[in-house]
Amino acid sequence: MTVIVCIDVCNGMLFHNRRVSADRVVIEKILALAADAPILMCPYSAGLFPQGTNIVTSDDYLKTAGPGQICFAESEDLVLYLNKARQVILFQWNRQYPSDVKFPKHLLQAPWKLVSVTDFPGHSHDQITQEVYVV
Repeated sequence: MTVIVCIDVCNGMLFHNRRVSADRVVIEKILALAADAPILMCPYSAGLFPQGTNIVTSDDYLKTAGPGQICFAESEDLVLYLNKARQVILFQWNRQYPSDVKFPKHLLQAPWKLVSVTDFPGHSHDQITQEVYVV
């Protein structure tokens, strides 16, 4: 499975059960990466995506995701699921926000490999960095 996560410069994902930030250019990139494949996510995340797109919501989507499926994760503890992933795509905001839930980026060490880093301007952020890791 591919896991897609948005983080700030300190790996923050959530603060008091709310996402630290969002950017519509990132959402467009996620939809383009998925092409027509379904993007699995929790119901909380669905509001980020335009209606009629290829999103599938479930509270246990990370448990049920199979090989090759794409998961957009915002609020889950990913430590339990990274062993199922074969690819992780991080979109990192160029700012630090208050956060109390962090992405476990320290787990993306061997056998994980960083295969690409791309900076691009977002809608609400001057710079967003996309990192792609594979195992």
